[in-house]
Amino acid sequence: MKPLSPLFALLAACSTPSPDSSPIREDLAALRQEIQELKKTQQPSMEALASMDDLAHEVKRLREKTAAPPTPPAPVKEAPLMMPLPSGSLVGGVGGTQSGLNDLYWILTRVAVDGEDRTVLALYQAKADGRGFKLAGVRWVGPDLQIIEYNQEKPHVRDILEELKKKK
Repeated sequence: MKPLSPLFALLAACSTPSPDSSPIREDLAALRQEIQELKKTQQPSMEALASMDDLAHEVKRLREKTAAPPTPPAPVKEAPLMMPLPSGSLVGGVGGTQSGLNDLYWILTRVAVDGEDRTVLALYQAKADGRGFKLAGVRWVGPDLQIIEYNQEKPHVRDILEELKKKK
């Protein structure tokens, strides 16, 4: 080993000096400290833990408390399918030919024609310049309301009535 000592001395003299690692150590220590501080801020405080416990107990108490029975709904009063209109009375409604445009007015009324009361639907349309209305159409709806079905998908009313007659 003695013969190799001069060689080791020569190698030690030729090697570069070791870099100063103290700034790196300081940076690492600072990073470790910042990580510890972040961990502390993310942990819930004792006050927060106590508040969460209180909230959990309150929720449990409310769930255990029996709820008052709901009030029964009011009895449903069935309305007739069509309210009779006295002769001469009017029922009206607003509509539009376009979205956001109310330029139509529908009137449903009962009028006497040739001594017979008729239910009539009339449509008035506002003029474009806003200077009045024009009568767009009138229809006697009595016959329309007497049609049992018109252009409907199956089953047809007549088919159902035939099946009911067969079962009797």
